[in-house]
Amino acid sequence: MQIGVPRATLSIDAIQAMLNAAVARAKALDAKLHITIMDHAGNLAGFISFPGTPRIAEVTANRKAF
Repeated sequence: MQIGVPRATLSIDAIQAMLNAAVARAKALDAKLHITIMDHAGNLAGFISFPGTPRIAEVTANRKAF
């Protein structure tokens, strides 16, 4: 009897593609922000911080990501 179900994980290529897409969109909007990607368990998988973005916004980005 199987109790659990295998979970897919984010590959490095997938995380990089998401970060690249988010950076491109932020640049198109001329926005300075923190970009956070979390895995299914809420662990940090990827993070980029634009220069000049307020440090408190990092905490908010992490909370919004999960």
